Amino acid sequence: MSDKETVTPIVTYEQPLSERMRVFLRLESLFSAARSCAGLQSEWASRAAIEYLNEIAKLLGRTELKQEIIRELEKHRARLTHLQGNPDVDDARLLGLLSQLETLVEGTHEVRGQIGHELRRNEFLTQVRQRSHAPGGARDFDMPGFHFWLSRPAAERQKNINQWLEFTRLQEKAIAMILHLLRQSSQAKEVAAKRGSFRQNLEGQQSCELIRVSMDAALSCYPEISGSRHRISVRFMDWQGDEQRPVQTDDDVPFLLCCCGS
Repeated sequence: MSDKETVTPIVTYEQPLSERMRVFLRLESLFSAARSCAGLQSEWASRAAIEYLNEIAKLLGRTELKQEIIRELEKHRARLTHLQGNPDVDDARLLGLLSQLETLVEGTHEVRGQIGHELRRNEFLTQVRQRSHAPGGARDFDMPGFHFWLSRPAAERQKNINQWLEFTRLQEKAIAMILHLLRQSSQAKEVAAKRGSFRQNLEGQQSCELIRVSMDAALSCYPEISGSRHRISVRFMDWQGDEQRPVQTDDDVPFLLCCCGS
């Protein structure tokens, strides 16, 4: 590539087609946000990290989440196992993925009770969670213990946050693997939304669990994605500024569409 050539920035939007995938995507985002805040020293970053940890604890408390994670891992393991012996597949990379999946499945099976219970039973996190529902409820006169913790040296706060995150490290790795394999399960294709509208039937195709729309980040519009396992719809909305309601664009919008599934 010459010095004069530039790479067009791309932005990707995702739309899950099941509640299970919605939860996985939310957890992925929360894990990333919590770890980012854990690496910062400010009091406000520590406050945000605690908020993210409590949101993680709440989502991990879903009754069927443990079994849903195991089912997804085993589904991907079965799919990859069928690729063994395929001359077009990198055997070393495939065996590495299968080994990682095996470790994650076994580790998740070994978890006793609901996952994330260490966070939900932690007295300090529980106190913050209970008072944070009220607007501005995390003040020193509401929670002097929280105020004391925030006044501790940054290194001490960061150590605590990383220790709490370690309780859910297995689930973080499992969900990251599930979403990575899902996103890699299909090839994106170039399509266009005529006058800002695109529809496509999915009958006869693989089961779609996640829709990904990638587009030029310089465009002044964004997609609203909806769909089911049989049909998807994408509508591109022109950004009108923060004081005006967005409207569907009249322009044709080229984009990359990927229907991810097994």
